[in-house]
Amino acid sequence: MATPVIGFLSSRSPAESESVVAAFRQGLKDNGYVEGENIAIEYRWADGQYEELPNLAKELVSRQVAKKLGLNIPSTLRVFADVSAFNLR
Repeated sequence: MATPVIGFLSSRSPAESESVVAAFRQGLKDNGYVEGENIAIEYRWADGQYEELPNLAKELVSRQVAKKLGLNIPSTLRVFADVSAFNLR
């Protein structure tokens, strides 16, 4: 079975998102998912260039990442795992 892939999309830079990414990974771990062991995460960063978000989301969708992940994580983080919210068809 292939490793599930989560798409993580942020309007920020990786440096600005360190605490959010740490909390996201902890939420995954609390639910039995560990990056590099039983889950993969594809990160995309807009670095404040909001106009790039649709292109980055399309890229994640084309990589066939998991569109939704039913974990008990805050809704503010859940958006990162649900790229289908951009309605890119």
